[in-house]
Amino acid sequence: MGSLDINFLKSVGKVWNKKDHSEDIITNDTIDGIVSSISSLITNRDPKSVILMGNKGVGKSTLVELVSNNLNTKGWVVFKAAAANLMAGQRYIGDLEQSIKNVVSQLISTKKTVWVIPRFHELYYGGRHEFSPVSILDQILPFVETGELRILAEDDDSRLEKVIQSRPQIQGVFELFRIGISSKAFTMDLVKNW
Repeated sequence: MGSLDINFLKSVGKVWNKKDHSEDIITNDTIDGIVSSISSLITNRDPKSVILMGNKGVGKSTLVELVSNNLNTKGWVVFKAAAANLMAGQRYIGDLEQSIKNVVSQLISTKKTVWVIPRFHELYYGGRHEFSPVSILDQILPFVETGELRILAEDDDSRLEKVIQSRPQIQGVFELFRIGISSKAFTMDLVKNW
């Protein structure tokens, strides 16, 4: 295993640190349990990458933040980058492939790293062009399948469903967490904790 180049990761995306955690997030036992379950899937000896899916505004990004903070406090490096971050500045055919290779090699150089990906569906479309049908997702999927690359992603139901139709293996490679609208009782419990 090599050493992780944090400055390189920062040049591509964002590396999570404690100050990125919002102290305004209110949780309860249910949310804490979900955060713990997701964190365990990612950190287990036989890791499983996770995609949070649901409609806009149901709390996917908040859960990602809570899990990221949980992992960061346990010594994990949390790297956040979307497909657009990987594609930025690419001018020639082959540039994107090299960028993906560099990011993946950094993230698998140590076992305590997780890649947070907003708008997961963009990986499916990103990188495809007239001369190559291979997407960013196609290039990273083998590393996710082996557990070398650990991902925490989020996306809207409808967009993710379209990607799953084209790449059904996603359902076996990733643990899909569907986040729904909270019940009145759940919301009231959060208000009590506030």
